[in-house]
Amino acid sequence: MAKMKLISKHANDEGSANDWFETLGVGDSGIEFDQAEREIFNYSFELYSQESYNDAYEGFHDLAQKGSPVCQYFLGVMCLRGYGALQDFVMSHFWFNLAASRGHKKARVHLDKLTQAMSVKQISEAQRMAREWVRTSRTDNDAAGEPFA
Repeated sequence: MAKMKLISKHANDEGSANDWFETLGVGDSGIEFDQAEREIFNYSFELYSQESYNDAYEGFHDLAQKGSPVCQYFLGVMCLRGYGALQDFVMSHFWFNLAASRGHKKARVHLDKLTQAMSVKQISEAQRMAREWVRTSRTDNDAAGEPFA
C-alpha cells in the first residue's frame, strides 16, 4: 500500500503523458473512477510498458479489486506469464474469468485457451475463487455477470 501512495503521489504531481485510461477504454465498464484512480491506472500501464511489473501489478490489483475488467485482464496476463507475480494458472484463470464475465473479449479468448492447459482440479479452484469474489464484492450497482463455468 505504501507503494500505491507513492504511485498516486507521483501520478498526481506529474500526471501521465498518455491517457491510457481513455485509450484502453477503462472507463467504459460503467465503474466510477476518481481522478486519482485514473492516474494510478495510467501510471501502472506505463510501468507495465517499461517492464516494471511488480509495481504495475500493485496498481492494477487495486483497480481490479474495484471491478475494472481491463485491470482484471492485465492481472490475468501477468499471472499467466509470471510478470510481477509467480506464474500461476489458477490465479490467471481467476482474473480472466472475472474480466470475461464483465464482457472483456480478449479475457474470454485467453480463458478458453488457458482452460485447455489446466487440470480439472485447477479449473475448479479458480472458479470457486471467482464465485467467492463475486459473492463478497458485488454491490447493488454491480453489473457484472456470473463468472464462467
